[in-house]
Amino acid sequence: GPRLDPVLVAGPAVVTLGAAVIALRLVGPLGRLGDALARRTRSFVGPMAAWQVARRPEAAAGTCLVIVLAVATATFGQSFQATWRLSQLEQVDLAAGTDLRVTELAGEPGTSSQAVTDALAATPGVDLRPVVDRSVRLGHTDGSTGALTAVRLLGVDTAAPQDLRGRTGTPWSDLLATLPERGVREPLDAATRVGVPLPEGTDRLSLDAVAGTVPSAPGTATLAVAVEDARGVRTWATARDGLGGGDVWLDTPTRLEVALPPGVEPRRLVAVQSLLTLEGLPPEMTPGSTAGSTTGDLGLSVSGVLAHDDDTGTQTALSPAAAARSGSVTTLGSDPLTARTGQDANAPSGAAPGDDALRLDARLDLTDATQGPVRLTAAAWPTQGVVPAVLTPAAARQGDVEPGDVLPLRVGSPPVQLRVEAVVPYLPGAPRGAAVMVDREALQRAATESGMRDPLVDAWWGTGTDADVEAAAVALRQEVDATVVTRGAERVRALEGPLRAAVPAALTLVVGTAGLLVLVGMGAAATATVRSRRLELARLQALGLSRAAAVRSVLAENLVLVVLGAGAGLLIGYGLAALLGPLLTVSPDGLAPVPGPLLVWPWPVQGAVVAALVTTAGAAVALLVATGVRRASGALLRLGDDR
Repeated sequence: GPRLDPVLVAGPAVVTLGAAVIALRLVGPLGRLGDALARRTRSFVGPMAAWQVARRPEAAAGTCLVIVLAVATATFGQSFQATWRLSQLEQVDLAAGTDLRVTELAGEPGTSSQAVTDALAATPGVDLRPVVDRSVRLGHTDGSTGALTAVRLLGVDTAAPQDLRGRTGTPWSDLLATLPERGVREPLDAATRVGVPLPEGTDRLSLDAVAGTVPSAPGTATLAVAVEDARGVRTWATARDGLGGGDVWLDTPTRLEVALPPGVEPRRLVAVQSLLTLEGLPPEMTPGSTAGSTTGDLGLSVSGVLAHDDDTGTQTALSPAAAARSGSVTTLGSDPLTARTGQDANAPSGAAPGDDALRLDARLDLTDATQGPVRLTAAAWPTQGVVPAVLTPAAARQGDVEPGDVLPLRVGSPPVQLRVEAVVPYLPGAPRGAAVMVDREALQRAATESGMRDPLVDAWWGTGTDADVEAAAVALRQEVDATVVTRGAERVRALEGPLRAAVPAALTLVVGTAGLLVLVGMGAAATATVRSRRLELARLQALGLSRAAAVRSVLAENLVLVVLGAGAGLLIGYGLAALLGPLLTVSPDGLAPVPGPLLVWPWPVQGAVVAALVTTAGAAVALLVATGVRRASGALLRLGDDR
């Protein structure tokens, strides 16, 4: 079972007592200094009080010890409670990574995107975005630099670092400044989104497509298009002919239709992908032919695109050329290669002429196309290529990489190439363990270029005001089948949950105990002082000292000790809080908190606590001294020294 650390358990008490004993050694010198200064005055109360402290340092030390321990204990308790509270909140912020998290959302990505949008219609102040949050493999499989290791992959919109939560020494905006590298660093916002805009309400597309090889070879091809909605959710839909089949013969122009998945308007056509499989090499390249090479061209042409709204019966002509700003080709088990697009591409046999057509071709060994499908992908963005990323120390250590290294991230097959930009202590949403953060759009583009059709939507992260976030969470729980967690609710649970209430309760009890110590200790010390000096005070009154002056002198003596003890206790409390406060703060599972705790010394609260203790001590001393001096006045002169 768990073992208690005796040093941590007994440490605060031992350190407090030791520091208090050292502080008490200063009572005598300070008393003598005060006595020397007080002799210059003509009053009675001040010099009398200072003289008593100087001539009775042992008794004065006992009185001072009470207030030193009380103030040190109370101020340490207040500081530790504030430090613990802030640490719990910061741990929640970093673990959440955002204000609102929606996970395990049921349904297809496009349908889920629309459901989320509908649920948030009443809370426009909440900005909810799709993120990638999954376990992947990072590194090479051949034992070269960058060993294969399991990491947690976080793909977020790093162009908006202000939406990330969690304290870090360097602002997220600086740490993630290199990640929103999308092709040629073009901005990506509502005004500059890439792709072919689709008319609102488009249900399906019809298009003319032809794929083929040069030289011509027998084989088949399939076609799919990627549509991205207003929230950045990208879904793929397969094109089919009039009979519902998806395969078309090479070099044969075919009219195809694509039923589009639902999504949040406006939507855009952002990529077109064809899978080509050859049944054999062209006759010119067969064994025994005169051709000495099996290198040829694979091409794709898409034209005559119409967007259909089945509800209204309208159709709109579209120009697909804008969806072919870049091209890539991947074969079985290979990394993506660049393909030619636009007018530079060789159109396959039977392709429609015109500048509006989407054209794509790649030159490669046609033997690869006979061993497995070749993916030709046209994309509406500049070639992404490598994805910039930041890693946690655990991921960098396990992968044996450092900033500047490039290694594969195995999100799918083939993997995406990742470049290490920086190593950071932790990431929002991933306070511990091996984790990698990338820009989701950059990852999505690179994944599409490598031939993947994964929508890369594992969760939704949102930001907004506390009121808007809570209202959005209520609406989401009612409208969608998902797990909804808010940072605000987790913060409350971290401070007020049944398993967390013990720490604040114990620290509050410490402060109350300090107040009780002051009442009992100062009361006993004041009573002892009056009893030990009642003959002396009676003789002084017989010589003409008023009872009020006698009370004031004893009260001044004790108040000097209270002030000295409060100052020493305040210093000891601060030192104890700085030394042990962060060390005693732990996470809910007993581990060191992430991020590391910061010392909190709430001066207004500490001032109020010290003032309350000093006032309590002064009131107790004043009451007991006044009562004791009155009782001591007349009878002691007749008793003499026999008391």
